[in-house]
Amino acid sequence: AEARAAITAALVKGESFLAARAASVVKEERLEGLTAELADALARFLESGAKGDPGCHAKLALVEALDATDAPRRESFLAAARCVQLEASWGPPTDTAGAVRSRAVLALGRGDYLDLPLLAGELLGDPLAVVRRAALRALASHGDRMGAGLAHLALRHSDEDPLVTSEAMGALITLAPDVGVPAVSALLRSPDATLRELAVVALGESRLPEALDALLEAMNEVVLGSDRAIYFTALALHKSEPALRVLLTFFEASRGDATKAIEALAIRRFEPEVRERAEAAAREAGREPHFEEHFGT
Repeated sequence: AEARAAITAALVKGESFLAARAASVVKEERLEGLTAELADALARFLESGAKGDPGCHAKLALVEALDATDAPRRESFLAAARCVQLEASWGPPTDTAGAVRSRAVLALGRGDYLDLPLLAGELLGDPLAVVRRAALRALASHGDRMGAGLAHLALRHSDEDPLVTSEAMGALITLAPDVGVPAVSALLRSPDATLRELAVVALGESRLPEALDALLEAMNEVVLGSDRAIYFTALALHKSEPALRVLLTFFEASRGDATKAIEALAIRRFEPEVRERAEAAAREAGREPHFEEHFGT
């Protein structure tokens, strides 16, 4: 009771550091019945800005704690998602609230907020790439097909940050696979090497059968072994039986391809069946040293 009273006091009137610590305890210990105090504290620090919460440490901790409660408050996340806090730095002022906006839109993406596409569309124009990535991730998490249009627009826009483009690919495939897989597959033959690699990985991570078909078709056109390595990674990420079988056949290919295939499949080394089959294939192909190097003994 005494500890809870101290946490409540820190949330109600504590300074930034104390409120942040109290919010972290609420989240870590899964304390219940403090939603109102968390929301009020967040509103207090949103209003006080950099003077009351330099670096936005309290606001971020409070958003995370609210997201962990059984009854999070949508209005709190909406306010946090639009928080901008410019602070002095060498050169132009720095916006320190990017993580707050990101965490807030992700929280809304996990709920039933019907207007999420409107907010995500707003945040896709954010100056900070981390916020644009979060907006796309929130759309994917929300699961509303209507958000696919925003993801498609972000993909066509060619963001300066490759990670934003990657999130756009993933969101588009998740929300509208019938549109996303063909759109991303078309980029497998892009003249931009970075775009090609992002497309390969996105299709692999989707684990969709039609994505695997597109990957295998494009991989068959690859001439250089060094360009095949990213396809091996995608096959490992796909985690399907057909993808695994294809990857295992490369254990008997050229030394370079075999090494890259083993290295790619090593991301699944903690799966007993995969490890057993990989070890058997490596033994049969005479690649035991490479297997032990990447899978361990």
